[in-house]
Amino acid sequence: MELVLIGGQYKRIAAFIETHLFIDLEVKITKVKQPRIYLEVTTQEEFEVVQRKIKHTIMKDLILSRAFFEIYPIFEGKVDFASYLSPERKKKLAYYKEEV
Repeated sequence: MELVLIGGQYKRIAAFIETHLFIDLEVKITKVKQPRIYLEVTTQEEFEVVQRKIKHTIMKDLILSRAFFEIYPIFEGKVDFASYLSPERKKKLAYYKEEV
């Protein structure tokens, strides 16, 4: 599963992710491009469960507990800001039709 974490303190968050273990998840950083951290997560769980586990682990850190960030899935190479929409609906929207 490909995810993107977008946040203001992305360098600190990336350093945290590289040095910490996540419960039942194998998380690997594939790319860091300001202010985004692209993640490859190996799991059988749904996006919402993975998102909750990653956020919960990061928020345990005293400094990062005040950091503002959000995690989104990747849909056909684009950041999926509307993960609640069906894939059929997304394919009709201009944002998802654009070339990456």
